[in-house]
Amino acid sequence: MFTPEQVRECLDRWAETGESVDNPYFWVPDGLVVGELSLDAITTAVSHAATGDGMNPPFRLLEDDP
Repeated sequence: MFTPEQVRECLDRWAETGESVDNPYFWVPDGLVVGELSLDAITTAVSHAATGDGMNPPFRLLEDDP
């Protein structure tokens, strides 16, 4: 779980250290961005994601893995 502020901090740090290698984007497998890092926000995000709400659900059952 990440907040928008944490994503911005990572992008800024990577730009300073050269880790971004001219790729100004943030991507992590199995990562979700929430408005705030709280139990309520995390529970709501996981609940919505697990039920398939949204266009591209981030979770899938392991037996669905090819």
